[in-house]
Amino acid sequence: MQATKDLAGAPIDLGRRRHRELVAILALRHHRPVSIDELAELLWEGSPPAAAGATIAGYVSLIRKALGDDALTTSFGAGYRLNLPAGLDLDTAERLDADAGRAASRSNQPEALRTWQRALELWRGPVLGDLAVCQWATPTAVRYEELRVRIAEQIIELRLGLGHHHHLVAELEQLVADHPLRERLWGQLMVALYRADRQGEALRAYGRVSAHLAELLGISPGAGLRDLEGSILRQSAELRWTNHEPALTHAHDTVRDTVRVDSREPDSHTNTFVGRHTALARLDNS
Repeated sequence: MQATKDLAGAPIDLGRRRHRELVAILALRHHRPVSIDELAELLWEGSPPAAAGATIAGYVSLIRKALGDDALTTSFGAGYRLNLPAGLDLDTAERLDADAGRAASRSNQPEALRTWQRALELWRGPVLGDLAVCQWATPTAVRYEELRVRIAEQIIELRLGLGHHHHLVAELEQLVADHPLRERLWGQLMVALYRADRQGEALRAYGRVSAHLAELLGISPGAGLRDLEGSILRQSAELRWTNHEPALTHAHDTVRDTVRVDSREPDSHTNTFVGRHTALARLDNS
């Protein structure tokens, strides 16, 4: 987690871990005051000390010195509220994701690509950093990691449509290493390799994901990946890149992810595998 006084400002040292936790809790709830009781429950994970209120007041005093007197508002009987004139990067990322999805639904691929790239640039590391292991933080960290990876998938899909397959292989190898159960990423890697005239490596990628799924979950790849493997084996002309890639038209994410990292299905946009036509239709509908 990082705090700055403005969008271009240098990071502010918030001090001890508990101070950073308090700022993070208030930041994630910046639209409302957070009561002392709620803060105590979250900070001490259900077992606050008897003097939790006084301890929190001491934290608030030190945080005001770091952020400024106006950073925290005290609401009588309601607790504290963090004032964020510039907002949270997380909120901005969600807004840009929605904007990019609308652009893609209008077949405005350049605008969609630019907007998703702007959203992805907001991540400077794992959401909440070392605080992500806290009970109150884990659901948020997982949710925004899902958003980050999904945005990365959208960008890769658009770049595949632009013929960037040679440049995407290394990035996709890192992504599948980090997220070995996301079949969409494996499909994108297989397509990038095939289009880069690396058919054998594309088939080995299918073997790798098959082995991962069998070892970890005891299952086989979904129908979409199986169809893609078949298309590669047949050297289907539909897999070759042309500069007439079809526009992204789907409005919802229907690609199978073997394990979703967030129990809530986030809104998503245009998750089609472009340039693979009938042979890969099941990757978008499995």
